[in-house]
Formats: sequence, structure tokens, C-alpha cells
Amino acid sequence: MALIAKHNPEVKFNLRTLPAEYMAAYRRQVALGPNAPFFGYFTTELYKLQEKYLGSTNQPNGTTQARTALQRWTVAFLEAAYQAWNIRNSHLHVEDPNAGMSFKRCALLVECRELLEKKYLMVYSDQPSMDRKPMEDLAELPTPELEHWYKTMKPWVLQSIKLAAAQAKHGNHLITSFFPQRNAAE
Repeated sequence: MALIAKHNPEVKFNLRTLPAEYMAAYRRQVALGPNAPFFGYFTTELYKLQEKYLGSTNQPNGTTQARTALQRWTVAFLEAAYQAWNIRNSHLHVEDPNAGMSFKRCALLVECRELLEKKYLMVYSDQPSMDRKPMEDLAELPTPELEHWYKTMKPWVLQSIKLAAAQAKHGNHLITSFFPQRNAAE
């Protein structure tokens, strides 16, 4: 209940205002651990309090009513946990190709785009090789092939950028810049 009060400011909850029997049930339930409700573990005090509540509201309070209510709580906890897990899992592993891309694929496409944009920082002679696979072609690749392309190209691109920076620092130029370029028409 304290968690509910923490996330919803409209809920006012103070443990000190609980009667002693409720406080004892609360403490024993907390002692079972935070995952106890997910496994259906409730203290006997909670069963007794549930039976007492049912009796005070003139509800049937035979031998199984309190147990049934707490079992329903367990099912509600498990359904909430399953729904949260299912949402998270569906974002990570998209099974329906029409549902959109997985987070992993989106992140990989962004990394590939950034790698392609570093083309002009590379050694001049290496730049044309980055045009062999334009972004449109990469976007069509299956995720494992896209990941392989990225893992293969990234070290090569970074090495080329490092070489280009070293050449610029020392004023070195490529050997092709020492000779005049011939036109294909000549």
C-alpha cells in the first residue's frame, strides 16, 4: 500500500494508524518477502482478517471464502506481472514483421547510419567503399546480416579515420595527389 501511496499522491496511507491486528498481519506478510504474493504466500493472519471482514459485511465467510479472495489476489498479481513482462518482451523481440521493428534493430540502424556519415572523415581512397551499401540497402537486410555488416565495418572505418587524422597532422598526402589526374577522355 505504501508503494501505491508513493506513486499516487491522492492515496493517503500511514502504517501507524493501522490497528494492532492489521499491523501484525502486515509485518508478518512483509517478513515473507516482496515476492510472496506472486507465489500465493499469504500469512494466516491475512486469512483471519479477511474472514472477519466478510463476517462484518454480512458476506458468506465459510471455510473457503477468505482463501478464494487471496487466491484471486495472487492471480491478479501474476496477471499484472505477465502483462508487464509481455509488453517488455514484445518490444525486444518482434514476432510480427508488420508490427514494427524491435528496439535492437532500430538502435542498429541508427549506428549504421552514423557509421556511414563518417565517410568524409576517412582516408580519401577508402571513401568510395562506403557507397557500396547505401542506407536504403542496409535497411532491407535482416537484423543478423545488418549486425554482421556493422561489426565488420566499424573497426575498418575507425582505423581509416585514425589514418586520415594522422596524415592531416603530418601534412602527408596520398601518392595519387603528387601526380596530375588524367581524364578518361584523353
